[in-house]
Amino acid sequence: MKKIIAFLLVCMMVVVAGACSNKEAEPTVSPSLVPSVAPSDDPTEAPTEAPSDDPTEVPTENPNVTSTPDTPEVVIPDVLQLVINSDGTVSNGVTDGPLVESYGEEKTVSVDATTGLNVVTFPTTSSVYDVQIGDYYTDLEESFTMEVYFKLDAIPPTLYQGIVENCEAGGFGLYVFDDASIKFYLNLDGEYAIVTAPEKAQIGRWYHCVCVWDGNLVQIYMDGQLVDEYESGYGFVTFPSADTAWYLSIAGCCTAGIHGNAGVCGSIGICNLYTTALTADQITSLYIDLIK
Repeated sequence: MKKIIAFLLVCMMVVVAGACSNKEAEPTVSPSLVPSVAPSDDPTEAPTEAPSDDPTEVPTENPNVTSTPDTPEVVIPDVLQLVINSDGTVSNGVTDGPLVESYGEEKTVSVDATTGLNVVTFPTTSSVYDVQIGDYYTDLEESFTMEVYFKLDAIPPTLYQGIVENCEAGGFGLYVFDDASIKFYLNLDGEYAIVTAPEKAQIGRWYHCVCVWDGNLVQIYMDGQLVDEYESGYGFVTFPSADTAWYLSIAGCCTAGIHGNAGVCGSIGICNLYTTALTADQITSLYIDLIK
């Protein structure tokens, strides 16, 4: 009996040992596949996106930020900036610029209700301001801008009258004609280039007029808008040869040896002369700043 029990015990041990030797090893998990952060059970939680390693990727713009366009560069008059004082005196705001000299009948100064500017009124066709600009002809040959803010009290009965002018067998000038047209003349290599405002002048209405020469184009702007231009190719401005006509006549026409001739009856609030050709954006900005 004892032998039988011993035999059974031996068989049982053999069976157990065989089972242990046939058991498969459990698979290991690569550390790289184990998430470092357990996924959230909250369905409202937004997943965090990893930043891009691509240096060429353009970041998304914030829709709440609106880009502002660059404002035009401000250019200051460097030949003439007419300063009109409330006591009736006038001067040139350009440091060391040419003097503003008064000729003819007495002028009066008032305030323009639209702009708040001091403006000067010229009572007759021989009441003018003249400014010697001959020393600046070389600087004005290849480019310049003339800015004028004016109002007419009458249309010329015949021919034309000078609003601001430097023409004597050359030079440049802004005129009103007897048909109420407003024209800008510029002498290039002995020939006059002419640009014309499309609308006829109205008595009592203020105009912001800018005349430009950029070395190629002759342009006239009215109230901030380009209204006419002339392409010249390339040329130099021909200025008056007589030194007694080397002046800019404000509310008059330049004539050698004479001060106070064929000028408009009306008012002027701005008369600026730049050696730079202003851009369309700069001219529009000048007008907006004037009337706002």
